[in-house]
Amino acid sequence: MARPTNRVVFLTVITNLNTCHPTWFHADVNRCCCPSEEVAKRAALDDLEPSQILSFGLPIRPSFCRVLVKDDLRRELELDPELPVVLLMGGGEGMGPVKKTARALGKSLFDKELGKPIGQLIVICDRNKILSSSLQALEWKIPVKVTAISLELIYLGCLSRVVGTSVSTLIIYLILF
Repeated sequence: MARPTNRVVFLTVITNLNTCHPTWFHADVNRCCCPSEEVAKRAALDDLEPSQILSFGLPIRPSFCRVLVKDDLRRELELDPELPVVLLMGGGEGMGPVKKTARALGKSLFDKELGKPIGQLIVICDRNKILSSSLQALEWKIPVKVTAISLELIYLGCLSRVVGTSVSTLIIYLILF
């Protein structure tokens, strides 16, 4: 009886759609999964053989494909249907000046002249329970929802048109829906 060979398969899955680091195209890779034809061409230019290159598109989680209706989602997430939403999140542990930024957003999303909120805030704290507790303990003049990463974040990402920037591990999204 022949003994099975223990062979390690070397696979690279690239998730950037166009810019790639040269080390992703290692000559000994068994398969290089590329998210776009542009990346597949770059792999070929870096001397990978056609048999090593697979172009599948960008891999995504099936839950990102859920068809969402904005009004239903706002109800499900208990959001004010009339106010725009600012989504604030830090890195995997809620890192960065999240509390300071949340407080500043809380002030800027309240119109003193009108005496009412002009926006609402969702803060994703991930696993940072201290940050979550301290934010929930604050008195807010605007609607604020403090939560961990969850399907809610996936829903927000699916539904939103994003205007914003990334600063180190701190990301602010303005969701216009």
